[in-house]
Amino acid sequence: MKLLFDTMRRVQSCLSTAPSLLNRKRNGPFTLKEFSVIIAIGIITPIIDHRILDFFVQFFYNLQGTIRIFAYTGGPVDDDLLLSWLEYGGVLAVNVVRKPGSATLAMTVNGFVQVFVNGSHLPHLLYGFNGLAADSIFFSFRYKRYDILSVSLAGIASSLAWFVNVGFSHDEFMFPVLDILRKACIRVIGGMIGDGWLGGALGFLLMKLHQKVGPRLHLEVRPPTDNP
Repeated sequence: MKLLFDTMRRVQSCLSTAPSLLNRKRNGPFTLKEFSVIIAIGIITPIIDHRILDFFVQFFYNLQGTIRIFAYTGGPVDDDLLLSWLEYGGVLAVNVVRKPGSATLAMTVNGFVQVFVNGSHLPHLLYGFNGLAADSIFFSFRYKRYDILSVSLAGIASSLAWFVNVGFSHDEFMFPVLDILRKACIRVIGGMIGDGWLGGALGFLLMKLHQKVGPRLHLEVRPPTDNP
């Protein structure tokens, strides 16, 4: 665990000083390129995530004859842990574009794609609130901090926002208090790692890729600035 934390600190230390992928100014409206990137994240992530989740669900189901891990296979681990990484797109969008509203817009698109492409339940149309929760964390840091603390808190906030949505839409808040607290704790852990760390790490990798490929494609990598 200590090695994992040290690795994430190094990655996020690089991320916090890396150039922004697209924008010269952190404030102001989205440029066409920034808007396109956010929309792309919102469309691509749910399509990929849906297939990855289906794979893992079937994978652990096939293992139940040998070992039972998650509750749906008769194992001890709550199923929420398998679902608590699906909101990383908001953290990813903010780390790439680094402007207010990036996570909200990306996750709003994400939710619509889940419903109208993946066939998810209608409450997923409210996925934008998960992004708004992530945006609120980065807003508290004035969109200047992209380290292990900021992405962890953003991931947790995004995960808990969806937990509240599920609690009301699926009547999970009717369960005993201890069950609700247990599920909330799982969402906190899963959100920190699956949404925060994953989103931050993917943002870091995209920026490093852009630094290497961008010059060959004559794409400008502009340094970040605090000027409005």
